Amino acid sequence: MLKLCSADKCTQDKPFVLMSVAEGEGTLNGTRLKKGDHLILPDGYGKVELQGKMQIIASTI
Repeated sequence: MLKLCSADKCTQDKPFVLMSVAEGEGTLNGTRLKKGDHLILPDGYGKVELQGKMQIIASTI
């Protein structure tokens, strides 16, 4: 399990983070996410706020 942050709010400080919503729905910084959505958070993305009930698969190096 990749721990991106200790709470629902954190700062993206990895080279990049690939994320896939495996279950549920919610928001990332106010943008709606649902099952099947995939996204990339690049280096320097900054503040990340996740809300809702989602199971997210995330990977980085």
